[in-house]
Amino acid sequence: IINATNATEVGNGIVFLDLEADTVFTLTYKNDVGGVIDFYDPVDTKDGLALGALKLKISRQGTVYFGASISDTVLNLSSTGTILTNNTAVNGVNSIGLGVNNINDADTSSVLGGYENVIDSLSRLSSIVSGDYNSLKGSDASSILSGKFNTISSGSDISSVSGGGNNRISAEGAFIGGGGGIFPIDSNSTTGNYSAILGGRRNYVTGTFGVVAGGYRNEADSSSFAAGELAKATHTNAFVWSDGSASTSSSGTHTFTTKATGGYNLYSDANGTAGVSLSSGSGTWASISDSTLKRNIREVNYYEVLDKLSELKISQWSYLAQDADIEHIGPMAQDFYRLFGLGDDNKHISTLDPDGVALAAIKALHEKNNELSDQNEKLEREIQEVKTLLQELIDSK
Repeated sequence: IINATNATEVGNGIVFLDLEADTVFTLTYKNDVGGVIDFYDPVDTKDGLALGALKLKISRQGTVYFGASISDTVLNLSSTGTILTNNTAVNGVNSIGLGVNNINDADTSSVLGGYENVIDSLSRLSSIVSGDYNSLKGSDASSILSGKFNTISSGSDISSVSGGGNNRISAEGAFIGGGGGIFPIDSNSTTGNYSAILGGRRNYVTGTFGVVAGGYRNEADSSSFAAGELAKATHTNAFVWSDGSASTSSSGTHTFTTKATGGYNLYSDANGTAGVSLSSGSGTWASISDSTLKRNIREVNYYEVLDKLSELKISQWSYLAQDADIEHIGPMAQDFYRLFGLGDDNKHISTLDPDGVALAAIKALHEKNNELSDQNEKLEREIQEVKTLLQELIDSK
């Protein structure tokens, strides 16, 4: 640094210059190839004070980077060398770090770098860190961290876009993590307050607290969740996951909907040795029943099971949580557990245990039927013998 009044060098050619009110100053410095560049600018006052500081960084081959946090001042740099900056910082205490053609028109906001990023005058306490063509419009305390063509629109206070391209926020407290694309049609967009899109492409949230976890062409309404591909959680408080084979939509509020055309596997232990599966195209769950995954295997007494089953009361009833006209047939869990002692407790009946009881009872009935058949055949033979004897007596007379 050749000549800079009240300047403080902080290393790597970066200089902070404190500005006095009504000061006209000239800062002269040279770059590492020997050229000299003059910088001149008047500083306007605001409430008797000139706020902020000027920051300049000199790099190789005469290229100049600079930024400013000067109130109500447009900075212009003229030089015979390469000019890479035309940043504008106006309207209050704000700042521009590095980059090219960035505009910061808001009080107490900052643009740290990038190209043609814009913070308008109504976006106080906001920031754009880097990227190209990003804009904050009328949104206090909001931020865009990176990416291209991302926009946080008016009224979208305390919102954030982390990156990606063409992502749009038009809601308060909303978040987009990234994704989107270089074309506007690929954008992620939310109009729901306090909503979130974590990434992906062409995802939309239209309701408050809605969430899209990523993926492609998913939609979420208020307090709903959508993920995968072509998942449409278009009702409030709905959960939808879709495998992308076709559009999958929620069927109503407070619903859980998934589509996996390759089948489902639900495990209830860490090793995947207990659980259920639903095969592709099937409508029934299948429990894991591999003999190698079982212990304490022993045969039951079919007749005892049949006798107990005869004591089990079978009722017709409806759940308190369902409409009264929706009815079912089956035993009470307390009676089933008392008679058979199967399952986790006396409040639930698994689908597996009644099947086993029914099969054991069927085998007992089968054996009883065989016994009765044998007895019936014996009686038929005896009757036939009696008939033969009677006929012989009649014939002898």
